[in-house]
Amino acid sequence: MARTVPSVFQMGRALLGLLEFFDWHQIAFLYTNDEKRQKCLYISEQLQAAKMGTSLVYNYIDEIKGTVTDEAIDSFLNAVKTKARIVVACFDKDTDKRRFMLHAHDKEMTTDEYVYILPDYVPRENSETLWKDLSEANQTDGRDVDAKKAFHTALVLEFETIAESKLYSFKSEIPKRMQEPPFKCTTDFSCPDDLYGSSYSPYMHDSMYLYAKALNKTMSVAPNQIRNGTFIRENCAMTFEGISGEVVINEAGDRLPNFRFEGFNPDGFREHFGMIRTSKENGRVQMLELNEPYTTTSMWAERGGQRPLAVPICGFTGKQCPVSFIQANLALVAAVSMVFFLLILLLIFAVVYMIYSRIQHKRLENSLWKIDNYDLVEVDSAKSLASSDQSVKTTSTTHSIPSIFRKRATKQGRYNFYYRKRELVAVCKHHTVCQFTTDDEAEFRAMRALNHENINQFHGLSKDLTGNMSVWKACTRGSLSDVFDKDTISLDWFFKFSLIRDIFEGMEYIHKSMLGVHGKLTSKSCLVNDRWQVRLSDYGLSRIRSHEKLLPKDKLWTAPELFDSNSQLKRPTPSVDIYSFAILCSEIITATDAYASFKNDDNMTDDEIVYRVVKGERPPFRPVVNLPQKSDVNPTMVNLIRDCWSEKPEDRPSMRTIRNILKGMRLGKNSSLMDHVMSMMEKYAGSLEQEVAERTKALLEEQKKSDILLYRMLPRLVADKLKAGQSIPPELFEQVTIMFSDIVGFTKLASQSSPLQVVSMLNELCTLFDGVIDEHDVYKVETIGDGYLVVSGLPNRNGDVHAREIADMSLAFQRSVRTFKILHLPDETVQLRIGIHSGPVVAGVIGQTMPRYCLFGDSVNTSSRMESHGKPAHIHISAEANEYLAADYLTESRGEIIIKGKGVMQTYWLRSRKSKQEEKYGCD
Repeated sequence: MARTVPSVFQMGRALLGLLEFFDWHQIAFLYTNDEKRQKCLYISEQLQAAKMGTSLVYNYIDEIKGTVTDEAIDSFLNAVKTKARIVVACFDKDTDKRRFMLHAHDKEMTTDEYVYILPDYVPRENSETLWKDLSEANQTDGRDVDAKKAFHTALVLEFETIAESKLYSFKSEIPKRMQEPPFKCTTDFSCPDDLYGSSYSPYMHDSMYLYAKALNKTMSVAPNQIRNGTFIRENCAMTFEGISGEVVINEAGDRLPNFRFEGFNPDGFREHFGMIRTSKENGRVQMLELNEPYTTTSMWAERGGQRPLAVPICGFTGKQCPVSFIQANLALVAAVSMVFFLLILLLIFAVVYMIYSRIQHKRLENSLWKIDNYDLVEVDSAKSLASSDQSVKTTSTTHSIPSIFRKRATKQGRYNFYYRKRELVAVCKHHTVCQFTTDDEAEFRAMRALNHENINQFHGLSKDLTGNMSVWKACTRGSLSDVFDKDTISLDWFFKFSLIRDIFEGMEYIHKSMLGVHGKLTSKSCLVNDRWQVRLSDYGLSRIRSHEKLLPKDKLWTAPELFDSNSQLKRPTPSVDIYSFAILCSEIITATDAYASFKNDDNMTDDEIVYRVVKGERPPFRPVVNLPQKSDVNPTMVNLIRDCWSEKPEDRPSMRTIRNILKGMRLGKNSSLMDHVMSMMEKYAGSLEQEVAERTKALLEEQKKSDILLYRMLPRLVADKLKAGQSIPPELFEQVTIMFSDIVGFTKLASQSSPLQVVSMLNELCTLFDGVIDEHDVYKVETIGDGYLVVSGLPNRNGDVHAREIADMSLAFQRSVRTFKILHLPDETVQLRIGIHSGPVVAGVIGQTMPRYCLFGDSVNTSSRMESHGKPAHIHISAEANEYLAADYLTESRGEIIIKGKGVMQTYWLRSRKSKQEEKYGCD
């Protein structure tokens, strides 16, 4: 009614699943037909049934009935050699399997192309040693080595059971249990001790166990059906773990087995490649799973990692190899080969050309930093000393040779000034003769390529008989050391912070460049140009520096870790620059040289100071940073300095940390040092303007830039010419219109107001008037107290519309003051007295320290007289201005009046535009 031995039908499906998984659709099949067992006959029938409707094809099939002979095996193998490479061979006896594989080995049919699949649904006790000859010792054939090699190409497919050690233990227990009741087998003949259970004994055990479980289930659900075999069979559908492995019985009473397929490694041991599982729902093969670590590639590792093909590429006879593309298209291949050959030649030529171009480019770059002595023209020192303020004009700008530079060159005998291509350069003499390597040349090229506003330009090197000379761009204000030597210069915190920020920006740029480190940061290597911008110099030149001996004074900025026991310098690192940066910052915020207090108060020499720094005292010996009680220096800066000159390099902050701290101390969003210098110049204009500047300082510090400030001081056209280095000669303008205005009774209003109220009132009025001015093509020349001087027609010539622009602006002035209210004097009104005149003027820039765009000519005086001889709330115009305005404006003749310095003049009142019919101002 139920069976625990797996069905042969499932073996057919498992074989088909294995063949399909590896894409083996053409095979040869050999099976034996033993009249007693007929196992292989059943397997062949079930495989034939399973392959129906699939692509599996038998290229050759043979049956060996009865005894398996050598002739039968050879006959099959001879036929297979030209028909198949995947062979399924089923034998009822294991010894026949070994004979078959040996015959295949003898016929050289155990190469990597062949696969032999040996199915067997009942595992054998000696399955691990199928390749061994188990005959008596004196009867073996001695071919186990050949058999082992042959079985290396075989796969074994059989039912899955429990571990062989557990199975052997069970079978060994059977003879012992047979000596116990009820069998009581005690004779040696019937129950010998050297035997153990048969291959079917596990299935017999599981059958009895299945029957017992089915009876228990029947008794629990229907005790009266205990003798009903059909009902008991229905209760056999279950799953349990038996001696033969996992037992799964379906409703038909058949066992659904799992299969395993294994191969043989080179040592002859079985390798468990994977499992073929049977679906519990329909009894069909569900899937094939490879065991770890095997994959579809690794399980064929001994065959070069390639899965054997059902049909070889060149066919079974080796004569069906596909014609290669080259043979089929010889002409095309020849043409393509020629093209490729030409392309390779072209590529080689391109590579050679690139290498050549690179060498030439490198030579060109090297030629840029190599300066011929004849290119340097020395400045006449006697002439320079005699006229220190004389400027040397170049092609683009004007340089002056300051006395502080000449003083330093005279003291140290190291720096001299030369002209190179009409540009002033500073030349540093190095009394060393070095043979430069390719690394040195690469460093010089990198130095030459540095381009940053805070890096002083390196022009190159020049050689003479005594050594090398490094050529640098000359900065007209000298170094920071020179700036500190000038007692007349007062530096506020904004000025100092700008210098510190410039040093940091240059140092950070060098750290990110190929140089990686400056290594010699001192106040003398920080140069200041004419815009008060710090530029780092004396960087690089590592080989030249290594042959130079530092002066004791130059060691004051050097980090202590660079000195060894012999006081010789080691290779610098970025942390060394951070230490030097701290010393420089201490000099800037105290406006004195490093360690000046120790030199002045304790009379310490530079060597003594360096000794104490290198000694490593606790606390470290560093410059004294004492700030006045009311100092405007940010205290965070002092803390940053102390962190940067820490004794241990690892305790010093990184460049990113320093940047973040400096960013937090930034005084203005876009402020520059030049803006600050211009702001300081304006403060000297007068106490009134100084108060206005103080009230708007916060706004000016964020918004002013040098160009914006210059455009406000000078017309844009004039300012652009000044920035371009062009001179501004006086210019005659044939016809312009000038307006003077004045607040009537301003003295009285000022006497009734405090200074702040006066400033506030003027600021509101100026803002009001400036808004009107922005709407017209006019230029505000200057503001003097409560008076305005405005002109139209210069510096931008606008034809004959200058009079109309001034007239419209003046009318707008009068309209605006009618609604203007003085906050602290609500009962008072503001009245304007305006005078206009048209005529020729000369305009030009006056002064260099604080340049002004000024007007000259009798027309300016006449316009001023029109204002001073006018009336409150009236616009007084001259006859010349009236000629331009009479056509479009309502004017009224005032008659002839005596004008101071002019005599009798015919003048007019400007009332309104004719089109707008504005009401009259004042009284007739």
